[in-house]
Amino acid sequence: MQFEYFGLDKKAEKINLFPEFEAQIKLPLNYQENPFNGPKSKIIQAMDLFKFRNVFVSSEGIIFKNFSFSEESIFYGDVKKLYTKLIDKFHFFRKNYLKRKTIHLKKAVLALDPWSQINYYHWLCDAMMRVAAVSPSLEKDMMFIVPYEKFSLKNEVILESLRAFNIDESQILKIEKNQKVKVDELLMPSHATQDPSYFREDLLNLVREKIKIFHRDNLEFNLGKKIYISREKALYRKVRNENEVINLLKKHDFKIVNMEDYSFLEQVAISHNANCLISCHGAGLANILFMERNSFVLELINENMDRMHFYNLASSAAVNYLLLKCRQVSDEKNANDDIIVDIAALEKNLEIINQI
Repeated sequence: MQFEYFGLDKKAEKINLFPEFEAQIKLPLNYQENPFNGPKSKIIQAMDLFKFRNVFVSSEGIIFKNFSFSEESIFYGDVKKLYTKLIDKFHFFRKNYLKRKTIHLKKAVLALDPWSQINYYHWLCDAMMRVAAVSPSLEKDMMFIVPYEKFSLKNEVILESLRAFNIDESQILKIEKNQKVKVDELLMPSHATQDPSYFREDLLNLVREKIKIFHRDNLEFNLGKKIYISREKALYRKVRNENEVINLLKKHDFKIVNMEDYSFLEQVAISHNANCLISCHGAGLANILFMERNSFVLELINENMDRMHFYNLASSAAVNYLLLKCRQVSDEKNANDDIIVDIAALEKNLEIINQI
């Protein structure tokens, strides 16, 4: 019999949280067919809760016991590739069993991976959906494990969003790089959809309402009904002719915003109070989550980019979505290249919004 390095999930108790379903995608207001040439619907796998006993969690957020991994805790394929060779497995287990210090917990929850900690979109739309799914199973004496990540999001984003689910700072254990955690009883929800560009509307809206209700006293922070999120401070995916874009938008009473200049709770409030949000593809558009239903978002996207994240997010959050495909600056096909916005096309899309 061949040893299963990724067989730990089979030994865990598995409870179904949400059944398989077919996600239906609403078309953009300014398109008659799917602009990404993708399907109008997709089958989303069931979401489960794994209950492990007497296991370890590495600083990378990988669950292991003896010489077996939890495949579900190594979700993204590029990470799993790091553990396909026998020599890589050997180094992993040698490092964890012989070199890393052990912290012991009786009961804990692991609902995060390192990737969701460095990306605002994945934190809100992946990690927080997992938190929402496991929240009914949380007990007061359970600790919430946060894997090590050198380039983690601002502490405020993590703490304030978790507080909305009654998880305070005293319940959070951040694993250091030289540590591992031994847990007697560990809960781990699977990823909500197995595809980070699709969503479970019930969980997504639970995250939205929980955060907005818990922090309702902060929602008075208001920059106006029309917001343009600039990426001028980003390293890539910028709007090269942004001065022209801003000149047009200011004529339509848009407020120009750099989301990096505002706290997490201020971003929630800005988005909550906005009726129209415009930006090129980037983490700032994750704030669609906090917009009111039937508001509007216009995404400026590289013509060579085929990512449906914000298209599907808006559809799931009942926000009206428009898309403007933009010419990229270089001739090479690079989805992260800067873009040039067609000003006439932008004005036409503004007219569509104003007519509704």
